[in-house]
Amino acid sequence: MSIRPFSQSFLSWLVLFGFAIFEGIFRWFVLERHLSAMVAQPIGITMVLATGVILACQFLQRGWFPTGSIPLVGAGCLWVVNTVAFEFGFFHYAVGVPWETIVVNYNVTTGHLFRSVCC
Repeated sequence: MSIRPFSQSFLSWLVLFGFAIFEGIFRWFVLERHLSAMVAQPIGITMVLATGVILACQFLQRGWFPTGSIPLVGAGCLWVVNTVAFEFGFFHYAVGVPWETIVVNYNVTTGHLFRSVCC
């Protein structure tokens, strides 16, 4: 993957990241005031997934995103690594959430769907 597709992939992730921050604030201050966290979380994740699909389609249609299997797999890997690094790094070191609590969000058998965002 050359530097241009890498930078385009990273830029698109930053745009999605910005929306995910907005979604988290919206979920916390609006949805969770009226719904339980277990209901609000899937709604928020659906919002982020839909935005990710729309964003990826827009970047592909405009030619701003890499084309071909290898660059696209690389872009997907970059998104996953950035997302997981942010989730674990920010929430543990900046917010102070214990590792165990963060890991629980990846356990789909208990109803948490965050892992589905990464796959």
